[in-house]
Amino acid sequence: MTIMTIRDQLLQAVARYDLLDPHDRVLVAVSGGQDSLALLMLLHDLVSELQLELVVGHLHHGLRGEVADADQQHVGELAAQLGLPYATDRTDVAALAKAEGVGVEAAGRRARYAFFDRAADAHGCNKIALAHTATDRAETLLMNLFRGAGLPGLRSIPPRRGRIIRPLILVSRQETGEYCRITNMKVRLDSTNLDPTPLRNRVRANLLPQLEQEYGPGIEAALCRAAEHVLAEIEWTEPFVAQALEAARQDEGLAVAPLQEMPRGLRQRVLRRFLAEAGHPLTDLSQERWEALEALVESGGTGRRLELSAGPGVELVYGVLQAVAPEDDADRCDAAFRLPVPGRVDLPDGSGLTATLGEPGADDFPPASADEAVLDADRAGDVLLVRQPRPGDRFVPLGMSGQKKLQDFFVDEKVPPRQRRPWLVTDEAGDILWVVGHRVAEAARVHDPTARRVMLRLSRPAGGC
Repeated sequence: MTIMTIRDQLLQAVARYDLLDPHDRVLVAVSGGQDSLALLMLLHDLVSELQLELVVGHLHHGLRGEVADADQQHVGELAAQLGLPYATDRTDVAALAKAEGVGVEAAGRRARYAFFDRAADAHGCNKIALAHTATDRAETLLMNLFRGAGLPGLRSIPPRRGRIIRPLILVSRQETGEYCRITNMKVRLDSTNLDPTPLRNRVRANLLPQLEQEYGPGIEAALCRAAEHVLAEIEWTEPFVAQALEAARQDEGLAVAPLQEMPRGLRQRVLRRFLAEAGHPLTDLSQERWEALEALVESGGTGRRLELSAGPGVELVYGVLQAVAPEDDADRCDAAFRLPVPGRVDLPDGSGLTATLGEPGADDFPPASADEAVLDADRAGDVLLVRQPRPGDRFVPLGMSGQKKLQDFFVDEKVPPRQRRPWLVTDEAGDILWVVGHRVAEAARVHDPTARRVMLRLSRPAGGC
């Protein structure tokens, strides 16, 4: 291997995957290890040829004590020698892992990507260059294969995703090590890579070398070729997936009928895109949950809800599959809050309800939206109560003569289950006068044009209670 060889491989990746454009400002993520040092030095040598501006980025993970301190200092000194801006930060990855209930490796990855985004924004970088190699790609393909990944997982590490680019994706780890040796780079060693607990470390230290030894050299290259084939299939079929996704969209969800008519492979990819848009960490979705999701879509049963491990769940409501937040009984608001008339009450979810008095015969209080209502002032009284629904709630909806269970009212009005906890306005005796956002009670209706009236207006928060 020569320096020109690895340089040519980087340029080949840039051209093949359209990674860089003239005048790009690139944040180069540098840990101090051989791969990231090779990436930095190669890009630095190509600054004039590719017309780039570089910024060096390094995150201290709060692990490995003084060794990590030395890593941070070493990368900073290298950036200074090259005359490049240096973006660095420190986070407590162990504490982050504990708080989020994930492993240190996963927490570290999340922290790094969050730092990359912050640093790129702060330094005006439109690209973020990571030092993943062909070896990383082969390892990831094996790991994804072990967990039964779908097509996106078999693509392994993509050369580009958004503004994140991987210029060394055609270069092996052996080649970056040789490059650092030839150029006399001082490489920092990360002892956590020697820990046999993480699956990646075991694949790296044991499995891939064993495959190369027992089944002949070229296994790593073969795995990368397989990833390339899968990537090509994904790229040319992606427009059809996007088209199918848009055709199935209804309101904020997906209509079940077109999903049921799709070939299974297309439906799976549409569902994956939908869940990804909703913020679901797809790597946490087990095969059991995935099969349950497909069964839910095939059944078409209204009102059924499915939790999908971490992240949003899904709910099937009147033929539409919707992403919903995880259920949490701690978010229930069971107290009743006093609303003087006139006056205002601030509610626990960040919303507020205002009561304003209108004079007899006034015509300046028409309800302009579902978040406004007009009540008979005498029926409302001097104090109203605001609460959320409770089991057994009943009221007489406007225009009706008999009581109806609140739950039955929601079903008749086709209110999605996740929206069936609106605020209720009652009198001091507890009788429901307004189901906020839905219907005023018949008893609170203004029948007499000479009667005073109360105008109620809800101001909504960014999120709900």
